[in-house]
Amino acid sequence: MLTQYERFMGGPMVSARDRDRVTIDSKARITMNRKTFETLGEPEAVALAYDKVNGVIAIERVSAQLPEAFPIYVAKGAWIIFAASFCRHIGLRLDRTMKFDEPKFLPDHTLLLDLRNMSAAGWKIYKPKQA
Repeated sequence: MLTQYERFMGGPMVSARDRDRVTIDSKARITMNRKTFETLGEPEAVALAYDKVNGVIAIERVSAQLPEAFPIYVAKGAWIIFAASFCRHIGLRLDRTMKFDEPKFLPDHTLLLDLRNMSAAGWKIYKPKQA
């Protein structure tokens, strides 16, 4: 008997608690889970930067005393950055909550969020609004 097995290379599922999760909603709230917050260094404030060429947002821990510092708020097991002024500045508008598919960290714990690598968050099927 001839058989042809194909090895599954995906590996086991990773628990939601064990992976970084970051979303941004239509009100420009950037929300992260505990793992992401801890990897970021558990800051009380962050600075936001934008790479226009590559479409990447950088979140860097900073002193809350800096004028450009965005405080981080905790609500229901999530850590939230109210980033409306930043999103207006870079021209980012969303009509639903989106999750960043592959949030990445630099060695200095700066979080990188690729706007070209997002998907709809939640269980509803996303249908863009018609013009």
